[in-house]
Amino acid sequence: VRDLDFTLERREHPYEYFLRGLALCQQGSFARALPDFERAVELQPENSQFYRGRGLALLELGRSREALEDAEILVRLAPQAATSFYVRGRTLHAVGRLQEALRDLDRAVKMRPELVYPLRARAQIREALRDHEGAAADREIARRQAERERGVWAYLDPFRY
Repeated sequence: VRDLDFTLERREHPYEYFLRGLALCQQGSFARALPDFERAVELQPENSQFYRGRGLALLELGRSREALEDAEILVRLAPQAATSFYVRGRTLHAVGRLQEALRDLDRAVKMRPELVYPLRARAQIREALRDHEGAAADREIARRQAERERGVWAYLDPFRY
């Protein structure tokens, strides 16, 4: 984070705000990360990844409706990205729209089966839908995938890049 602080003191760039926001989220500092994501979006509103960071930070802060707004923008800007459907699936889950959330996470898993975090999120939704066998299967696949991809943090953590 200090390197990004140093960079941003010398020049303002949306991508560095985004990276610092991600680094703060990795530390669990979602409230501190939010202004960085907001500034990145303000400076470059067409960059979909900035909505991913902000949407996930908002979700972690319990601001589900705002997170869903970012998720909808994200899916519109980047429908080819599994992470778009992961973010929207998580936010749909948070607002109680479980079937829609499950469809989005199914799509994310199908698009990027190597990603662990969509499997974990889908297991939570399946559990909420009382599909205990499906949830257990997703958790087991996620466990094996996490073991196989142990060194690839971007597959394990949605705040990694």
